[in-house]
Amino acid sequence: MAQITTTDANEFSSSAEFIPMRGFSNCHLQTMLPRLFRRQVKFTPYWQRLELPDGDFVDLAWSENPAQAQHKPRLVVFHGLEGSLNSPYAHGLVEAAQKRGWLGVVMHFRGCSGEPNRMHRIYHSGETEDASWFLRWLQREFGHAPTAAVGYSLGGNMLACLLAKEGNDLPVDAAVIVSAPFMLEACSYHMEKAFPAFISVTC
Repeated sequence: MAQITTTDANEFSSSAEFIPMRGFSNCHLQTMLPRLFRRQVKFTPYWQRLELPDGDFVDLAWSENPAQAQHKPRLVVFHGLEGSLNSPYAHGLVEAAQKRGWLGVVMHFRGCSGEPNRMHRIYHSGETEDASWFLRWLQREFGHAPTAAVGYSLGGNMLACLLAKEGNDLPVDAAVIVSAPFMLEACSYHMEKAFPAFISVTC
């Protein structure tokens, strides 16, 4: 795997700063907006259920039948909190990969594909076992091919933990982490402060 590197924020000019759409400066509204105006999945996903060693499962949404695309470079997407293939960032990235000749796949965390998981165990930002097992299964099942992993938000936090734990032993050639909540306590407090009633009900 390539060496993990970080980007110095000073390399970017002020012109690269994020400017929200007029009328949508609130960060929570920006989060909810894609839910209200959701882009539809523009490809027909190939679904596969992967049985896990502990008797549970995760569902995989491929850009095409992986058995017929073993030779293609692979892009693995780990979604954010309660995300799925239906999340615009997830299916948008898989679609972009497909158009460039890659095999894309979204690994749904336990309980996120529309069906409750079997075991009394859920995913969280530090739970790396399922992703680690999946990546090794991917190489074992379909052979070696260039593999990149992308994690969004909570999935990015999980991927960062996984890279820190396994480093070069992890069967990926590149990794990208997008908008990961590294300061989990502060993020939790911010969400609870913004939506106290909602957080208390869901938790």
